[in-house]
Amino acid sequence: MAISRGIRARPAAGRVTLIITVYLSSAELFEIEQAKLILRRYGISADRGRIAREALAVLLADLEADGEESLMVRRLREEH
Repeated sequence: MAISRGIRARPAAGRVTLIITVYLSSAELFEIEQAKLILRRYGISADRGRIAREALAVLLADLEADGEESLMVRRLREEH
């Protein structure tokens, strides 16, 4: 999986124009908080929204590039 190909351009900081509500389990929220701490070790400051947008961009690019073999398709199939 080459995550760099096909990733759409990000809006500039502060330019998020639409809002959606996503419900997370406490474990999922904990994982996002862990990601924030890991990113800080690399000198990157990112809030939960930015982490979620980046993760979504990577998954959507992978879906577009790899289709049925994409991580998202494989994971969603595992749920059924």
